[in-house]
Amino acid sequence: MAALPDVLIPYAQAFDTFFKAHYAPRRSTTPHSIQEPIEHTLENGGKRIRPLLTLLGAELCGGSLQDALPAATCIEMTHNFTLIHDDVMDDADIRRGQASVYKKWGTNTAILSGDSLFVQSMMILTDHYDSLPSNRFHDLYKIYLESIYEVCNGQALDMDQAADRLSSPDDYLKMIDGKTAALLRGALQMGGIIAGGSSTQLAHLAALGTDVGLAFQIQDDLLDVTGSQEKMGKLIGGDIIEGKQTFLMTTLCERMQSSDRDQLQVLLSKPKRDASDVEWVLKQMTTYGVVKEAEKTLDQYYREGMTHLNHFDGSKAHDVFSTLIHYLMGREG
Repeated sequence: MAALPDVLIPYAQAFDTFFKAHYAPRRSTTPHSIQEPIEHTLENGGKRIRPLLTLLGAELCGGSLQDALPAATCIEMTHNFTLIHDDVMDDADIRRGQASVYKKWGTNTAILSGDSLFVQSMMILTDHYDSLPSNRFHDLYKIYLESIYEVCNGQALDMDQAADRLSSPDDYLKMIDGKTAALLRGALQMGGIIAGGSSTQLAHLAALGTDVGLAFQIQDDLLDVTGSQEKMGKLIGGDIIEGKQTFLMTTLCERMQSSDRDQLQVLLSKPKRDASDVEWVLKQMTTYGVVKEAEKTLDQYYREGMTHLNHFDGSKAHDVFSTLIHYLMGREG
């Protein structure tokens, strides 16, 4: 992704400073056998959009960025735990341009490292927010655990749809609502809860997180077929080669004439797909208007997100979040 806009840099810097200072103490009590892969994961960058959402969620509800930093750290560690386990399930060798924990240390270490990150994430909430009023601490933990539950459900639906190969766009959106949007939704709500946001404010944060999350994933799907290999850091058409369900692929299946759909099913049933297969699918996506439909859909979700953001108009964080949305809309990797 391109460099963060200037207005977002103070948030990123505040998070990085807190994260490094407050994660360090865990190193002394974590066995080296899992500490090394955990650090390999956490120090390997990533977009770190989710912790920014937690910080902005707090500010949108009139709270302090500083108060939300532990929750932002919890969210970032949780996200990385899900990635470690995803790579095991996907048999993935590469994560963010480097060897995955699964590839470098094996299945057992990847499972334990992910489990440890998950538990440490929960410990951060307990360590920093046990002084909150009991109802707010309960709500904070409830939203966090519900988010993880939804991520797990989304992952399960992803497995089901991979086996089915005939999922509809609606089925796909339901899956990514859990697998991708749930943690963004939870990140925003947790910031709002810490700030003492009202039920109306929390509802708008949840809707905002859903819209941004769905748009974000559809944009990833779109960039896989329209992006630059240099900027994406991976092979263009990689999702097609891997036979992944995406918004574009499910829309294509729905729109195709039966003869073309049959040919697509044969292609997806192959143990491996090559460059000629990718070329054929891309041609079909153009013929059936799938790329334009994806562009229209993600733009619609970002715009719907803006309507929920506008309920916080007048907040300093409103303009910052608006900048974040436009930044995400313009990303090329």
